[in-house]
Amino acid sequence: AGYIGIMPPRGSDEWRPTVEWLERIFASSNQIAAVVNRHVDGILGREPDWNLIRAQSVRDRQTDDQNEEDDTVAQQAIDALVDWWNDRDVIGNILKPCMAKCLTEKRAVIRAFVPPGYLEANGTLSRAGNLRAGLDRLQFEILSVRDAGVFEDQDTRQKFGVYYYRPTDANEQAYYELCFVNDAGLTELIRVTDRGSILFEADPIDLNGNLYLYEVETDLLITEPVRSLQRSINYALTTMNKNLN
Repeated sequence: AGYIGIMPPRGSDEWRPTVEWLERIFASSNQIAAVVNRHVDGILGREPDWNLIRAQSVRDRQTDDQNEEDDTVAQQAIDALVDWWNDRDVIGNILKPCMAKCLTEKRAVIRAFVPPGYLEANGTLSRAGNLRAGLDRLQFEILSVRDAGVFEDQDTRQKFGVYYYRPTDANEQAYYELCFVNDAGLTELIRVTDRGSILFEADPIDLNGNLYLYEVETDLLITEPVRSLQRSINYALTTMNKNLN
């Protein structure tokens, strides 16, 4: 939120000296950040309760020994997930930043991906030694809806995700990542250029019908009136600073 006071016309002789003067005395108090952080802490201040369970119909079809074996495997998976959750600080590093972006932009996208260093020469994903090692490979990033989103195909009513990679230097190439669930129920990922040429096509995997992208939407908290109040606070603090100096 910048300065909202009266300024000389841009390009006039007074413009540059006024800007330099404002850079020296400009004062601000980021009340928007305080509001967002307090709201996010109110939503995600506690660890959620979760568990791994199987459908009762599956348990009914199996013997007691089979159910006991499955329970042991499930507990091992829970232990690995809890360790990974705590070490990665999923709430602080993933969920809270996502919620903060939603409150200021209304929507945000969580992208799950595995870094390319874990790919074999033929492009397939190398096998991890155990569940925890596999979880450690999984990375997440929070994206603006300007760069990613989950959409619905108008013909099939099926969800699909789109992510646009913006190059950070001249040696990189921009591309789109498309993910969707095929007719076999497996999730596919295709990376293409803006001209439609395929750069990479991942092996379809079973994600239980989910995509690599997950879009979160909530009511907008930081509306334009709130931003206007923030600008007014900055103006009042800057004026006070000007009067004191």
